[in-house]
Amino acid sequence: MIKFQLAVSLFVLFSAAVNAEVLCKAEEKSHDLVIGEAEYNLEEASDSLEFLQSKIPEIIKIEHQDFIEKILNGEPLSELEKLYSPVLTQEAFYIGYPNSLAIVHGTLLKQNVLILKYKYALSNKAPDKQAFESALKEFCEFESSVSYVD
Repeated sequence: MIKFQLAVSLFVLFSAAVNAEVLCKAEEKSHDLVIGEAEYNLEEASDSLEFLQSKIPEIIKIEHQDFIEKILNGEPLSELEKLYSPVLTQEAFYIGYPNSLAIVHGTLLKQNVLILKYKYALSNKAPDKQAFESALKEFCEFESSVSYVD
């Protein structure tokens, strides 16, 4: 949790101009659901994080109210209840959740690249260059392999 809080705090350190920097060579989109590099920004990450923090618990609570009451009342659960989660069939969950996770994940990877880039620029040391290049490769591979769920 501390690492996550640190990563989110690092967002504050970067201006919109720095975040707008293009790190991966532009490739033609194969379809309209491709998540482009520009989507990995503080605003999108903040909106996605808000979705993960508020909407998902709300959806789970609504969909599992009977289940939660059974657990709180100490009632036995059927085998089907133990295996089946109706929240997974809700469009708001199976579309919004993975899309939000992708935005947050990509943004954190991109921020890490930018941090390492500027660290290397200041130090000009080989280990910092290797860390930057490795992080850049990881981000670009992620960016080229992720699409919106629809």
